[in-house]
Amino acid sequence: MPVHTFTVEVREELAVRTPENSRSAITTATVTIKVLDVDEPPMFSQPSYTFTVLEERVVQNIGSVLATDPDKAKNVIRYSILDQDSPFSINPRTGALSTVRPLDRELEATHMFQVKAQEDGSGESPRGLTQEPHPGDLTQGP
Repeated sequence: MPVHTFTVEVREELAVRTPENSRSAITTATVTIKVLDVDEPPMFSQPSYTFTVLEERVVQNIGSVLATDPDKAKNVIRYSILDQDSPFSINPRTGALSTVRPLDRELEATHMFQVKAQEDGSGESPRGLTQEPHPGDLTQGP
């Protein structure tokens, strides 16, 4: 924790100085300031992420998101998806994204959802991010 210390001196200009009051016209004080760390939210390595996945299959590793703790403590980051009905899941420790069911491009070509990064053990300062996986089209037989 950084500490800053300095001395403040106040001097009163007396109209008449005598040997008895020459020291009473000056006073000093020591000031100490301790700078405390503020717990800042995790920061994603990018403002947004875009991934492409093939439709009609469950994909175990679409890609990953990454967030880090900007604080000196460098706490572990936990990831979660805010939309409970999302067809995607995220590994809470690694940020790796997967599909939980096959996607159909004809029904929905783009999926957008938010990922939350939060310091492990902290109920404070989550940081959100919007993700855009795009399902790729497979040629469908008759």
